[in-house]
Amino acid sequence: MARFCAKFLYFCDTTARKLHLISWKNTCKPKVFGGLGIPSLYSVQFSFTCSLIVRLYNCHSLLSKWLLHKYVSPWKPPSTKSSPFWKYLCKVACVGKNNFNFFISNNTPISLFWDHWINGKALHEILDSSLYPNLLHNLFPINAKISVILSDNGWVLPPGISSSLMHTIYGIPVLPDNNGCLLWGNVMVNKFSSYYNFIYRDDYLVNWHHYIWHKHFALRYSSFCWMAVLGGLKTADVLRARGISVDSSCSFCHSSDESINHIFFECDFSFSVISNIIPVMKNQFLRPTILQAFAFTSAGPIKLKHLHHLIICCSVYHLWRERNDRKFGSSYASSTTICHMIKSAVLSKILRWKDGSTLLELL
Repeated sequence: MARFCAKFLYFCDTTARKLHLISWKNTCKPKVFGGLGIPSLYSVQFSFTCSLIVRLYNCHSLLSKWLLHKYVSPWKPPSTKSSPFWKYLCKVACVGKNNFNFFISNNTPISLFWDHWINGKALHEILDSSLYPNLLHNLFPINAKISVILSDNGWVLPPGISSSLMHTIYGIPVLPDNNGCLLWGNVMVNKFSSYYNFIYRDDYLVNWHHYIWHKHFALRYSSFCWMAVLGGLKTADVLRARGISVDSSCSFCHSSDESINHIFFECDFSFSVISNIIPVMKNQFLRPTILQAFAFTSAGPIKLKHLHHLIICCSVYHLWRERNDRKFGSSYASSTTICHMIKSAVLSKILRWKDGSTLLELL
């Protein structure tokens, strides 16, 4: 399914046998992690399942009562006869276990042995560790609810329990009856994004997403710039590294090997384009990469910064189109013509901005 979705997004053809360089997993990451922010089917399913687990404990519906009666707890190992739906729910519950937090109140459907209500641990984990005698296993059914050791006044523990375990349980507060007993990340009301972002908890934040996806970004130009930053454009060096024999010379200067950094903006041709539209770029000692160009033009008023970022993204798009036209279409445009196309494209965008007319003199 991931391959099917990737082909549809990148080629608009689910049957095409073409090469795309950015994996679907990285494509579907949030923008702050370097992706496009498109939720994958896995992330949607994971987020829905997390919200369902919370609702199993916090909403007294027929569905929650039936599921907890039949399966006892999402943290109880499912049997071989359990449905695929419940097995997946248990898998998600284990993945997000540290983020699911229980608080105790009367008449809650918390499982005595299987749910991790003792400071993040389940009672069966403590008993199975051989630190305490298995007295509770003999006193209560394995699928008992926590209500068997609760009363209106608090905890009612049977005699014979280890003093350290008893002290631990007595230290857990029993709250008045309310509408729930399970929290996700200690927050009572969660949004879809709370579960969605949990999937990428171990990923690194990128420091360039705000350059490409700024307030006034244009989807077409920013998408190509995003692919260029992640190495998703099929330059000669990338294709040759995959064993595909292609002409390695730059289509603009014909004197250097083609690569992302060379096209944007080490090449004399591409640098003349970007420096003609953003004259301040000429002040750099060395030819910039895309991210260096973004960083160099990030100073000044916010509108000017957005304008420069839009110009850079638009330049990447039109320079890449010109590269393809020269390589496959045998048509050539001068740097002056490309500058004119970029300025026209940017002009059509900024005229829609609030007070965008104040930026016209900069083009």
